Amino acid sequence: VCLTDSCLKASARILAGMDRSVDPCQDFYSYACGGWLSENYIDPSRMEYAVATKIAEKNDRILHELLLRGFRTNNTSQAEEKIKMFYYSCLDLHEIETLGSKPLVDLIVSLGGWAAMGEESRWNLNELIYQNHGVLSNSVFFSISVKIDPFNASQHILIVDQQGSLTLPDRIFYFNGYQVGNRMEGHFKQGMRSILGLILPAQNVEAVVDDVYNFEKRLATIQISVEDMRRRSFAKVSIRRLKTLCPQVEWFRLLQRILTKKQLRLDTEVIVVGPQYFFSNLSRLIHNSSKDTLQNYMMWRVVFSQLSRLSLPFRRAAESLTYSVYGIKQGVIPRWQECLKYAKQQFSTALGIMFAKETFTPAMKKDVRHLASYIKEAFRRNLKSIQWLDRPSKVALSKQLDRISVKIGYRNKYKESPELLDKLYSFEVQPYTFFENYRRSVKAKIDLSAGKLASDVDYTEWQRPYFEANAYFSEQRKHMIFPAGFLQSPFYIKDAPRVVNFGAVGSTIGHELIHGFDDIGKKVNRFNDDGSVKDWWTTQVLVNYSQQADCVTQTYNRYSNVMYKFIGASSEKENIADMAGVKLSYKAYQLWKQSQQKMSSFRDVLPGLSLSNDQVFFVSYAQSWCNKRVGVSQPNLSGAHAPEKYRVIGSLSQFQKFSDVFSCEPGRPMNPVQKCSVW
Repeated sequence: VCLTDSCLKASARILAGMDRSVDPCQDFYSYACGGWLSENYIDPSRMEYAVATKIAEKNDRILHELLLRGFRTNNTSQAEEKIKMFYYSCLDLHEIETLGSKPLVDLIVSLGGWAAMGEESRWNLNELIYQNHGVLSNSVFFSISVKIDPFNASQHILIVDQQGSLTLPDRIFYFNGYQVGNRMEGHFKQGMRSILGLILPAQNVEAVVDDVYNFEKRLATIQISVEDMRRRSFAKVSIRRLKTLCPQVEWFRLLQRILTKKQLRLDTEVIVVGPQYFFSNLSRLIHNSSKDTLQNYMMWRVVFSQLSRLSLPFRRAAESLTYSVYGIKQGVIPRWQECLKYAKQQFSTALGIMFAKETFTPAMKKDVRHLASYIKEAFRRNLKSIQWLDRPSKVALSKQLDRISVKIGYRNKYKESPELLDKLYSFEVQPYTFFENYRRSVKAKIDLSAGKLASDVDYTEWQRPYFEANAYFSEQRKHMIFPAGFLQSPFYIKDAPRVVNFGAVGSTIGHELIHGFDDIGKKVNRFNDDGSVKDWWTTQVLVNYSQQADCVTQTYNRYSNVMYKFIGASSEKENIADMAGVKLSYKAYQLWKQSQQKMSSFRDVLPGLSLSNDQVFFVSYAQSWCNKRVGVSQPNLSGAHAPEKYRVIGSLSQFQKFSDVFSCEPGRPMNPVQKCSVW
């Protein structure tokens, strides 16, 4: 029995999360997570509360404390000083309340004025489109972004997409039948009245509300559905072609003003996401709408985007709209949480380095890398036993495995060279001017993103912040990325018994590794060595894979009920990664045990659990997915993942080693006779 301090702590945490009254062969999720579910409370402002939520909250508290530390300490970069000043200006509610609506009114005046405010308006359609996209980072009619070219991963390209231009989260919200009693329109309009009543003359509010809602509904009508967008295609078109499709928008001038560091031409190509006819339909919509309607829509988008950075009446009106649409009563969010959200948005890299310095040591980075090396080796050995793959595919996959790199914790580049960090935040930050500080930071981010179009792709760049409590895989860069914010307890515990970390973080490493070989790529997501699209699997191998994947889909469809419908199809890729991830990590743990034969301590079990180490592995895995939902809540099943309960029982019930370890008889829920296995 292991009686070290780390073993005692791990045992106590695992035991507290379990419900030993549940039969593990009947419902392993409730067995492993029952104690956690009974002990954790869901705040009324939330629909769910998960282990990952708890980690994110802890990370936020650490960030908050770091930002409250004094200025000009040893090794403080200019970027750190700016982020602290930015944060303090946000916390200064006295100044924000004193200014009231003035920052918003001044902004509207600078944009040419708004006729609905009862004053002279000198606005221009294309100027207002530019100001929204190029200055405020606010999507109107369509969205614009700069990303890696999916056809040539050595360069960036401009992406024009139909998404992001509506106030409600999805087009379906605008159509009858979405909400019980078809009350969504009324809820939305009431929220708009509360907001617009703060800046418009009372006699104009109702007309603007109706005008904006009706226009957004027409805009939603010409967009394609969420389901189609999940399989949406993309194509390269020239700026000249965009001009032909939608001539009301001055595309060349708009894009050149945003992309100042790259000289564009009419034949410069951009990527259009979704069907091109959307832009033809948009052209007709703009043509058939009055100037007042177009201005009302775009000015409403401006107002809506600025609400949470204004005085209390505006913030309360925004909360009212959120409650009307989602049914979530937020109440008064602590100001530090609101300000931290903005700091994370605008200073993500600098804040991430501050977090990493505080919470993640080089020794922890080395340890996680060691775990990952075992899991990659487990994948390589497991390839030999996969019968649906032919030999050439196994050779190709082995080479692909060698190209997948592991990024852990943070980028050394910015930690070791603070002057590079300072260059990312060259804009001015002043005390007492949060509204303007935020606007300047937004424009700087737009310019930074636009500048990528004129520079080579940085293959070492991370796509998400170092403080984020989530791991991910970059398909085009071929990186598995595990930020410092994710590598926190209980996902990863420094000095914990090896089996605990293999079960939790190891299974996630395996999960992300499998995303390097995702099948959905048989159409568009297969990548060459440089990250560009390539379809390299043979037809027969694709047929074989589809048969294996269909078995997984049917397995998860059997978990469908009144609340969770058709989760197999919508989450197939993630279900396959879940199943393979825990399998690979378990095999990696066995490899590690073989390497420790001369060390008797690896056989020591945790005290007070009456579980073998192999059983602890599976409990540790399951407890990383504990998630409590309110009774009427259900997950977004158009999303990528199955509900957490089914992520656990779905992956483990298909793994024979799990059934053997817990002695589950064939035919029990956690040991079905027929099993699926892709990897």
